[in-house]
Amino acid sequence: MKGKEIIENELDLKSVVKSLVIVAIIVGFLLAAPYLGMLIGSAIMIFLIGLVIEDDKTARFIVKLGTISCLFPFVAYFLFSRYLQVPLIEGVWGL
Repeated sequence: MKGKEIIENELDLKSVVKSLVIVAIIVGFLLAAPYLGMLIGSAIMIFLIGLVIEDDKTARFIVKLGTISCLFPFVAYFLFSRYLQVPLIEGVWGL
């Protein structure tokens, strides 16, 4: 096949560790969601996963990631909760 990518190193330790850390963050979100709620919990989860994925963490990247991790949960909340009428987990603060 023309243009087929040649993978020299299929699994390296860094990729495996990143994957395990992301799984741990998702499990932490699932455990914390009943207390924090979907809005706060998913904002924290998005921010932490973004930090794990990106190797070059510049100040600009942190600002973009913070903005996305704060805005996306609200968009998803209104889309699912209000528009589609899907009940979401609310934490102790009702969020």
